[in-house]
Amino acid sequence: MTSLILAAALARAQPYDPQLASIIPQNIQYDYTCVLSDAGKHLLHPAGDVARQWVINTNAAIPFPIGTVLTFVNPYTSAIVTINSNGDTVRLAGSGAAGPRYLAGCSIATAIKIGATEWIISGTGLT
Repeated sequence: MTSLILAAALARAQPYDPQLASIIPQNIQYDYTCVLSDAGKHLLHPAGDVARQWVINTNAAIPFPIGTVLTFVNPYTSAIVTINSNGDTVRLAGSGAAGPRYLAGCSIATAIKIGATEWIISGTGLT
């Protein structure tokens, strides 16, 4: 009986399709304000030890849909990236603290929009 269930499940399984593979497109940015087309992408600190500021704009200016995911990547050891909003609330997962977040070098963070004007962000090297 178990082998019949397994055979039926395998017959319905989606074959591997490289177009459906999970690839997160990259957007290399210096100081930057996120736009709708950044949803589902990762923003990459471009080079070197220069501090950057990345902004999640207000819902009034750029109405990201609830559930939008933005990923921030800082691969450089001595640069700090500030992640901020121009008016919406960005809360640090775990503590719930609102305000600017600081992404240390060799770190990654992901922000998810959970309400019309509210985001929650978590990651390594994020304060």
